[in-house]
Amino acid sequence: TRAQQIARVGSWEYDYHTKILDCSDETFRIFGFAPNSVVPSLDLFYNMVHADDLVLLKENIAGVIASHIPLSIDLRILLPSGEERFVHEQAEMVFDANGKASKWLGTVHDITLRKKTEEELKQSLEKLQQLSKHIEQARENERLNLARELHDDLGQALTAVKIDLDIIKQQSTDEILKVKLQNVKELVGNTIRSVQ
Repeated sequence: TRAQQIARVGSWEYDYHTKILDCSDETFRIFGFAPNSVVPSLDLFYNMVHADDLVLLKENIAGVIASHIPLSIDLRILLPSGEERFVHEQAEMVFDANGKASKWLGTVHDITLRKKTEEELKQSLEKLQQLSKHIEQARENERLNLARELHDDLGQALTAVKIDLDIIKQQSTDEILKVKLQNVKELVGNTIRSVQ
């Protein structure tokens, strides 16, 4: 129907007894076929699922059969053209009175655009993180350079003051002044150690 085309959602039904897979027109389009141009089958579907996702799909199907829980999975499919698409499969299995699987009822949603947008967003976030790390590293380098320059300049200035205090102390004859100069010299020495 038109609603399925707009939503990019197809519907399908598989009967375990007849082995017939019945698909909506949109399901054919999602898988890259014109409606009713091929005979749909589970084998055709499995062959179109990306090899890296097929094992996960089969594990999920086994879980549905064992636990009677609905299937909900994102898969990559490869179209006849070679194009890769992302689909979301949602399905429920119908069981007979003996608890055996009798049919699947499901939908397939083309989520390629959403996945591509998510991937672009992920790449943008990674680039932002790298830029943020680069900026932080540049700031840290600048802080280290400033600290080095400050340490060198201040250390040299304080050492010069300490030497001058020593010279003044040696030339002074006033004992009180000598004591005060010694105290200032020790204060400058402590400040030099703090700077270091």
